[in-house]
Amino acid sequence: MTDKHCAHYETHRVEISGTIIRKYISDGYIPDEIMLRKEIFDAILSCGQVFIP
Repeated sequence: MTDKHCAHYETHRVEISGTIIRKYISDGYIPDEIMLRKEIFDAILSCGQVFIP
């Protein structure tokens, strides 16, 4: 959800960094479910090397 669709900017929104998520995935670390659902993480890992080094 973006700030254009959510009026609860200061109280209920978490900013997520794509860079951090990519680092977690590259390192095999499971990000918190707030950032990425576990089943999505597992599907990405099953693809092997998905990011260009």
